[in-house]
Amino acid sequence: MLTELQKAKLPNMFNMFDANNNGYIEQEDIERIISECAKRKGWQKTDRAYEEFYGNFLGLWLGMMTLADKDQNDHLTLEEFLNYFDNLIQNPENYQRVAIGLNYGVFSTFDSDNDGVLSAAEYEDFYVAMGLDVDFAKQVYGRLDLNGDSGITLDELSMLVDQFLKSDDPNAPGNVFFGPIA
Repeated sequence: MLTELQKAKLPNMFNMFDANNNGYIEQEDIERIISECAKRKGWQKTDRAYEEFYGNFLGLWLGMMTLADKDQNDHLTLEEFLNYFDNLIQNPENYQRVAIGLNYGVFSTFDSDNDGVLSAAEYEDFYVAMGLDVDFAKQVYGRLDLNGDSGITLDELSMLVDQFLKSDDPNAPGNVFFGPIA
């Protein structure tokens, strides 16, 4: 069962995916996120980077739909989304696969200069592409830089996402990775 803290922070991720803010996550939302990321990265639809990102992000979506869209109406409600993550967290093998994909996807897409760290500007770029509040990204970046070296490595990102999804510690920095806790 999800804890109260998880129930308070997972809606941030839901809202990030609900790009048109209609209360559902639909393929249209996923396509908008892909398009915005491509625009921010300067990718054309024929670019290999675009094709990889598109395939990975759409694959994440289709996997989520297969497991979470219980009424098969081609969209996810917040309740279905929470149930999906509750089940995912309880299944370590599936969790690891999804978390690794999510971490690598974010990192490889937004580490624009390929220096092995997400700078503050790159983290802010992620926020803009995902339709999140860039001012909040600016406020929390220092807290998310776990070792204080002015960059978030893939290992740090993995810890932050794990904290976001699994931690019940209200002070864990990863809790705010996708925005403030409601």
